[in-house]
Amino acid sequence: MKPIFISHAVADKVLVDLFVELLIGGIGISHTDIFYTSQRDQGIPSGKDFKSHIKDQLKETKLTFSLVSENYYNSAFCMCELGAVWIDSKDFIPLLIPPIDFKQLRATLEGVQARKIFSTEDLDIIRDETIRQLDLKNPRGTGYWTQKKEEFLTKGAEAATKLPKSDQVPRSALEKCEQEKNALQQEVSSIIKEKEKIEHINLALSKVKDSAAVAEVQRKFNTDHETFQELCGDAKDRLSELPLIVRKVLYAQFNGEAFTSDDSWDLTDLESARREGFLEQTEGANAYTTSTKSKRLTACKAALERLATFLEDESTPEFHKDFENNNDTPAEIKLAPFWRKHLGVKV
Repeated sequence: MKPIFISHAVADKVLVDLFVELLIGGIGISHTDIFYTSQRDQGIPSGKDFKSHIKDQLKETKLTFSLVSENYYNSAFCMCELGAVWIDSKDFIPLLIPPIDFKQLRATLEGVQARKIFSTEDLDIIRDETIRQLDLKNPRGTGYWTQKKEEFLTKGAEAATKLPKSDQVPRSALEKCEQEKNALQQEVSSIIKEKEKIEHINLALSKVKDSAAVAEVQRKFNTDHETFQELCGDAKDRLSELPLIVRKVLYAQFNGEAFTSDDSWDLTDLESARREGFLEQTEGANAYTTSTKSKRLTACKAALERLATFLEDESTPEFHKDFENNNDTPAEIKLAPFWRKHLGVKV
């Protein structure tokens, strides 16, 4: 009987032959001490029953290597052979052939200490383990081993890339494809909904000409959060074009209050805003209100009115609940913190 048994898929024969050459040339093991089924002179003798011969061989084997690849896992016979190895073999070393890695070990291999066939450190461990298990008295020296190991790593890595590909898909790969398929289906569904939304918008836009009406149509297809961001951004941009004193007067007006200047205000700023057509004096020397002479100011007031109408009459309770959960204050245009945080005006 042969002390070394190599369990492998027939499809991986090229790589198995190279591994056998490593054992023979690098350690000094005789080819007559190695049993593997794909090599005629080292495998099953003519006329012998295949299954019974393997069973008999395993009873006397001192060390078993299983070259675990995708082809190995997809071979029903290899799986049966693996079970027999696990039961009968005294010492058992699985060798992983890429892309198989530790995470993919299953069946009787799960939890078994395995080695990577193209790891120089693991090959050194395999050499030492083989010498110990077979009780070799005169193994080849380190120089022979290193040379043959480097040859195996080069030739073996190249041979592994040319091994026949299995026509079966590993479960892990199938599950990954399923996850990717589900993600793509969700993305496609989202794209289809967005496309339908755009088509409805374009249909509605084709019926209007006025820019304000166009904006109103677009908002009908927005979520409340999208509408808020759009209206708030428009109002903030228009406010930024106005002098600070004018923004203060606008804030007072939105709170139903009259704006009255005090000693903290530079009269030059007020007078400049009046000359620019932004402000008008009302009853009393220090009372001011906004003017209707400035187009910029009129457009800003309209933007604020649209925002106020949305917040007070059009937005949903869910929007206000979400807004309060994510901000320090309610979504109310009359509040000073709202102007500071969302409109950029210090009041």
